[in-house]
Amino acid sequence: MIISRRKELSEVNFRQMSNCDRLPIAGNGQIPGGGGGCCPKDVYFYGTLIKPAELTGTEQDVFKCTCLVVSKPRWVPDDDAFICYKCAAKFTAVRRKHHCRQCGRVFCTQCCNSKMRLKHLSYQSMEKVCVLCQTFVSLMFKAQSSDITQKLEAVTGFEEICRNRRTIIPFIEMGGVIALLFVAKEKDVRVTGTFLKVVSNLALHPALHNYLASVGTVKILTKKFVDADRNQHPLLCDIMRVVQTLCSTESAKLIALQEGTVDALVPYCNPNVGHLCLPALECLVAICSHPHIYNTIVDNKQSHTLSKLLILSNSEDERVQDTVLQILAQISSGSEWHRKRLVEEDIYNGSLLAEVLTCRPTNLSILSNVTCLVANLACDEISQGALTNHLVQMCRLLDVLRGETQVLKHISRGLANFAKFRNNCELLLQSLEVIIVKLMQTTDLEVRHYACLIIVSLLGFCTSSCVRILERVGSSCFLEHLGSNGEIINSIGHILGGMLPMVVCPALRNSTAL
Repeated sequence: MIISRRKELSEVNFRQMSNCDRLPIAGNGQIPGGGGGCCPKDVYFYGTLIKPAELTGTEQDVFKCTCLVVSKPRWVPDDDAFICYKCAAKFTAVRRKHHCRQCGRVFCTQCCNSKMRLKHLSYQSMEKVCVLCQTFVSLMFKAQSSDITQKLEAVTGFEEICRNRRTIIPFIEMGGVIALLFVAKEKDVRVTGTFLKVVSNLALHPALHNYLASVGTVKILTKKFVDADRNQHPLLCDIMRVVQTLCSTESAKLIALQEGTVDALVPYCNPNVGHLCLPALECLVAICSHPHIYNTIVDNKQSHTLSKLLILSNSEDERVQDTVLQILAQISSGSEWHRKRLVEEDIYNGSLLAEVLTCRPTNLSILSNVTCLVANLACDEISQGALTNHLVQMCRLLDVLRGETQVLKHISRGLANFAKFRNNCELLLQSLEVIIVKLMQTTDLEVRHYACLIIVSLLGFCTSSCVRILERVGSSCFLEHLGSNGEIINSIGHILGGMLPMVVCPALRNSTAL
């Protein structure tokens, strides 16, 4: 029965609806660059600004409403229609105009000769429907059925429509996404599986991510994730993959936070859940790039989220280890309090980040993430006493590092952060020769800047010891770098000039001395 309904779907008809004129834009939506901005519920989709149908009626939440009612389309004015939208026949006194109640466009009698129930548009009687909309109207009718088989046919038809980019436009305009979410409330496994296919097809288009998140897609995905049995591995993985894709925008990430998606993922960030751990972490890292998410992870003391992530940073699975370190590095870019909590949990669990550095990972992504993380942690004075071992390992890593520019940048930045504090002076002096050789002689300008900052900091804290090392190793590269940078020289000159008088009066002779 489902297969026969698929055959009935007219993809050509849907394409025709999306290829021709667009309906006039209602409200304040305007094309970008045209002097105004799109209203939040409009979608700019591959050069076309479309206005999705909205849920109407007494209940505005698709998850609470018991009856599916969407906004009616805006009708094309009679005066703007000269030919049939379907067959292009010219209207005359004999060939009259007919509005399709589903799409609002104008057709001739042959192309708009059917009447169907349009309960989803609040029509009480049978209304005219064009040949292009008949399949969609049939699916909308089935979406409202109490029969699960009918609902399954509806979502299967939606999946067929959303395979093609062109057919997605009328699908959104006529309320297809809202109907999809309305059906997806069912707990039937078949409906859920097909729903995920539809959302996956829609999520292939980044322009739709904000819209999909705003109408409740992330909310229902989170609910299905929470309700699913932990043994339903394929289903859970599919949900996490779709959520990860949708959370490509800042607003979608915030919606995921509001809907409790992060809290739902946390229990799966655990090696005990097997191969579900990595998808959960990958989904989490997509959401965690928004700063508001940091508090959710850092504050979750009941689930010990931060501690679990730090333990996973030493995972034998390189993909898990890399993803966890990326999450932690993102958190470390937040506030001083976030970094303080990271250091506290790391020390409590036995300096796990220092262990990662000690192992000297051969995976460059892992090495880059852990050095970035430690470099961020090193910028706060309150954590210096707990990071001594991390500083030692960073210095040792620098000694053996060969040509990895991105890692070198993180290490040089980390050492520059450590060098700001006097209690790190002795350890850095022991590695100053390596710093001069490895960092000052590199071709990367940013790394050389950090190296100069390290040397300048050490000159301020332990001048004589630093000067002796510079004399022994050679200070020419350090001085050449300072001299080649006009801004640095001007800053030094400005500071010295402010300390000394540049114009003075001559000393007056004492007449009695003569």
